[in-house]
Amino acid sequence: MHFVLEQSFSFSPETVIGAEVLWVSNFTRHPELGINNITHSDVRPGQASFQSILEVDDSIPVVVQKVMPSLSKLIYVNEYFTDDLFENFQMYLEGHKERFLIAGKTEYIPSGENNSIRKFSVDVNVDIPLIGKMIEGQSADEYRKTLEKDHEFLSKLLEVF
Repeated sequence: MHFVLEQSFSFSPETVIGAEVLWVSNFTRHPELGINNITHSDVRPGQASFQSILEVDDSIPVVVQKVMPSLSKLIYVNEYFTDDLFENFQMYLEGHKERFLIAGKTEYIPSGENNSIRKFSVDVNVDIPLIGKMIEGQSADEYRKTLEKDHEFLSKLLEVF
């Protein structure tokens, strides 16, 4: 399943991606968004990459737990290319990347003077017999909600940035 989401900011693309990299590098300070346990961080001029672990809770439907009983963690990988104003990302089940994967690209696009659009192009793939398409739809909806919450938080952060 594929979806595109565009979000507007009253800041330049360089400021938005810079604030996002700063925020992501400190995810442990924002557990209310469900992200924690950074396991890899590499920040250098023009590029930054992070890997985080999200603990899977009992919100996973019982039918999915029966099909994939070893569910425990989601791995979230972000690669930012700040000079080129884009990010690649992946989220997958630890040990089951071929069965559950959310992946995509985020572009930070100028939109007038000191304004920008953050454009997500997201693919959600769930390869579980009988229920995969249903879970894809639910996962896409939940990830979209997460991106909307992320937009709210990042907008507030940018106000004080």
